[in-house]
Amino acid sequence: MNLTTSNECLTTYRETIPGCISSIDKHLPGLESRVETLKSKIEHQSKLMDEIILKLLWSTMLSMELLTKVRTSPILDRYEGWLRESERILREKGYFPDTVIVPSGNLEALWNEWDQAKINWIVDPDQKAQVVLVEACLRGLPEILSGKQQATEILFPDSSMELLEGVYKGNVFADLFNEIAGSTLVNYIQQRIIRESSCSIRILEIGAGTGGTTAGLLEKLRPFRDHISEYCYTDLSKA
Repeated sequence: MNLTTSNECLTTYRETIPGCISSIDKHLPGLESRVETLKSKIEHQSKLMDEIILKLLWSTMLSMELLTKVRTSPILDRYEGWLRESERILREKGYFPDTVIVPSGNLEALWNEWDQAKINWIVDPDQKAQVVLVEACLRGLPEILSGKQQATEILFPDSSMELLEGVYKGNVFADLFNEIAGSTLVNYIQQRIIRESSCSIRILEIGAGTGGTTAGLLEKLRPFRDHISEYCYTDLSKA
């Protein structure tokens, strides 16, 4: 089919590789109930953590005088978008005088509250990585916003991925969705092979990050290596 205007031509080709979307739900039985169970666990676990995080964020921003009409603590231009979004979230939660007045709180006392609460959080392997990462980011927030320290220095201390990789694998939340990604990819490849026994497949993963998802995918793809001509991934980091 050709659609032509005075200066454009659009050509669509007949579909030669049938899609496999309709068969995806068959290879992950009970997926919806598993996701719902995880959602319930997340909501239960994160409620108290979110409350303390908001108080710490609010008090940190107040201590830096970022919420006053005349800002006395400059932040880098690159973080203006972050600041606006943080203000939106805080306002939504009632942290502004024109909604509900919330005391700023003493930062030291709030950090003591966090330290007491995290004793229970970090013994849970499904929460530990998130707790450690959030704490590092919150404690480093003033220096990040002022440009005294790069955010990447907080996320990747000494160029290590250890702080982040636990968020993307090794916990029930990440492992489930990595399983979904892997099983879906395998299902697609199997369907392709059924339709075309000599098929040669190229795979592109956009944003490999710590490699938490990639590691599982490569293992699942091992039996199909004769049908995979290329596995290419992109990432912003030099590593």
